[in-house]
Amino acid sequence: MSFMSKPVEHFLNIRRLGYEEYPAMGILAKSWEIEARGKKQKAVQSEADHFHSCQLICEDISKYLLGSGRSSHRKVYVCENEKGEQQGMMVFFIQSADIYLHLLVTHPQNIRSKLNPQRTSGVGTLLMKFAERQVIDLNKEYIYTTSMLSAESFYEQRGYTNQILHMVKTAEKIRDELKLSEKLAA
Repeated sequence: MSFMSKPVEHFLNIRRLGYEEYPAMGILAKSWEIEARGKKQKAVQSEADHFHSCQLICEDISKYLLGSGRSSHRKVYVCENEKGEQQGMMVFFIQSADIYLHLLVTHPQNIRSKLNPQRTSGVGTLLMKFAERQVIDLNKEYIYTTSMLSAESFYEQRGYTNQILHMVKTAEKIRDELKLSEKLAA
């Protein structure tokens, strides 16, 4: 299934990667990671966070694609422009009742920044809409993802609600437990 868009004057196509493409795309993700790291160092602080997030996600995608993470429940898609140049990638898991959007990243050159005056806009949104369409096509109940802090507003602007559960243990409780274990050990 192909999903297309024309943000600004660009033609974008989304396609599923075959397993045989994983090594080459893993190497590409590694190059994006390095590019994002370089741009992070040049960017103003407000933009550096976005490049840092891109760097971390590219690292994860690279590890996944270069590792042995092949499964029929995991889907890896790439977004390409009319020249066949990769503009974004995503990995999602199809589960019994839902889809987990595990990783979504655009090429570092597409991050909204003064360092990217010629960026292709809409890549992340297009990838998300494609994943959301899978919820309907596969008759799932919902889609969810874990967002980096720098991307929360991106998801919220697209109708996602923050329902994060944090497991919290206070320093006071830790101190109390340490005291108790010290007493028991004595």
